[in-house]
Amino acid sequence: MKKLSFKKALSFTAALFLPLSAFAGGSISWEDAAKYIAQDGDPSLVKSVTQKYTIEPVGTGIRMGAHNGPDGGKVIPPFEFEAKEKSNSKSYLLEIKPSDDFETTKRYTVVATASESSAPAPAAQSAPAKPPVKAEIVPAAGAKGEHNGTPQGNVKVTFQDGHTEMWTKKSLARLPQISKSGLVGWARIEGDQESVRVVITESNIKTYNVDLFIDEWGFSDDSAFVVVKTRNSHGPAFYHQFDTQTGKEVASILSFTSYDQLPAWAKPYADDKPE
Repeated sequence: MKKLSFKKALSFTAALFLPLSAFAGGSISWEDAAKYIAQDGDPSLVKSVTQKYTIEPVGTGIRMGAHNGPDGGKVIPPFEFEAKEKSNSKSYLLEIKPSDDFETTKRYTVVATASESSAPAPAAQSAPAKPPVKAEIVPAAGAKGEHNGTPQGNVKVTFQDGHTEMWTKKSLARLPQISKSGLVGWARIEGDQESVRVVITESNIKTYNVDLFIDEWGFSDDSAFVVVKTRNSHGPAFYHQFDTQTGKEVASILSFTSYDQLPAWAKPYADDKPE
């Protein structure tokens, strides 16, 4: 792989703002990415990553467009590789990118996000001394970052002891919520399918599928139910009530029912609820 130093690539920082015809995703081998990072000034990072993880042979980066002349077609950071931690075989997505102070330190950073197929760490739903206190969306680098006007990306959970964990990796999540009992959930869109996903325990993750766009959702006060408000691009909303533990839909109703006639579980989400 012919080397393009990241210092030169910095002149193309506008990748975040240019159309996809200028920059697009491209494949790169771990061998080539490791050489790139080492030659760019941070061989120690390559060593530490390979010591800790078993890395898939091929990952992705940003492919520079043909308008970049001789640099067109080259794949530059940030790089993403699937990997497994050697100590416990848990799956992660590694995002490897230059640090914010790269021009002075020549250092790269690694963000390891647990794969959605891997359960979150046990601390997420067990130790009462460290309950989750905040769930937020972290947009993926270079992504549009929203869906239906709400932020879309990956779920970052903050715990009472101050540590944080990334719970998704595919940038499909939005509208994260924490129940009063400490359950964490989020809305999710993949293709045309929208759903809500809730982590009951580290090995029990429930998905509640709906047919229309998700407007908002939440937990009942006792966490026994998940309520999802959906609608088409135009027209009335629908309200769906799911049993949190089983994932089964137990009730639904159209929004043209007046607020006074709505069941108590749907009233907090009503279009015409009193101010």
